[in-house]
Amino acid sequence: MKSALNALCLAILCLCVLNGCVQPIVLENLGIAIALGYDAAQEAEQEDKLRVTAVLINPEPEAKQKTKVVSCTANSSKGANIYLNRQLSRTLVNGQVRVVLFDGKLGDQGIKEIADTLTRDLFIKKMAYPVSRGKD
Repeated sequence: MKSALNALCLAILCLCVLNGCVQPIVLENLGIAIALGYDAAQEAEQEDKLRVTAVLINPEPEAKQKTKVVSCTANSSKGANIYLNRQLSRTLVNGQVRVVLFDGKLGDQGIKEIADTLTRDLFIKKMAYPVSRGKD
C-alpha cells in the first residue's frame, strides 16, 4: 500500500515538473500557409529547380492586408520551405493548406517527388486539392 502511494506521488510530481516543458503555440508567431504553387523555374541556368509560391494568412486583426505572398527558387519542396522560412519573421506552417497548384510544364516533367513530400507532411490536411494548369 505504501509503495503504491509513493508511486502515485512520484507520478504526480513528474507530471507537474514535465508539464512546464511543453512549448506553447502562439498563432501570432506562425506564418500559416493556405495555398502553395509549384512552377518550373524559368531561368535557363536553373533548369531543374522549382519556383515555389506560398500564400499566407496575416493573423493580426489590425493588418491592412489579410494575406501575404512569398516566393523562392529551390531544388526541392523541403528546400523551398527552408528558403521561405528565411524570408519570414514567423515560422511557416502548412496546417491550413487547402489548394496546391502545379504548373502544366512541371506536370509534364513529373510531380511524383513533390506529391510524395506533401503526402508525408503531417501538417498538410487530407483536404488539400491539387490543381494543374494546362499548357499555354
